[in-house]
Amino acid sequence: MSLPQWRRAANALLYPLFSLLPLIPLARRWRRGPALARLLGPAPDPDGLRKLAASLGAEHVVNGGRLAGSASPLLLFLSAGEMLLAAAHQPERILERYSLARLEEIRVDGEPYQPRYVSFAKVPPRRETEVDRAAVSRLALVFASRRLDLEYDGPFARHLAEAAAHTLHDLRKLPLDGVPTLKVIA
Repeated sequence: MSLPQWRRAANALLYPLFSLLPLIPLARRWRRGPALARLLGPAPDPDGLRKLAASLGAEHVVNGGRLAGSASPLLLFLSAGEMLLAAAHQPERILERYSLARLEEIRVDGEPYQPRYVSFAKVPPRRETEVDRAAVSRLALVFASRRLDLEYDGPFARHLAEAAAHTLHDLRKLPLDGVPTLKVIA
């Protein structure tokens, strides 16, 4: 096949594809309309989690991984004084409440968490040759009366565990004078 024939074949295949692309916003608008919403169910609100966090009084929403030995993903709603644990598939259902003032220890993969400056925490950029998609990183939160073990899976497991640990570490250090507690919506 010569180049002009190849171009004609490519144009014949790509022209219908690119002519349909402008219909995507129209289809999304139809999906949000009341007629299709009754048939297909409501479309998820892209700002729903942010609105829920604001209604709970949480300043931060962090990926909570999952409880050790469980398969259900979790979310952590955090304020300066409290942490609310919620199921990711039903974030409005709060499973447990913890006081950050009672958080005694944060451990990532068995080691006590020590915050580091980014320049010290990161190695120089390099191209990854192998990615461990089955990686597991553990975050242990030791409260005065209980220990909470969270696990993160996948290639970014360590990063997610450290991000949660760092956020909890910083919030734990804030002064709690006059900080309102998080309200739970029933």
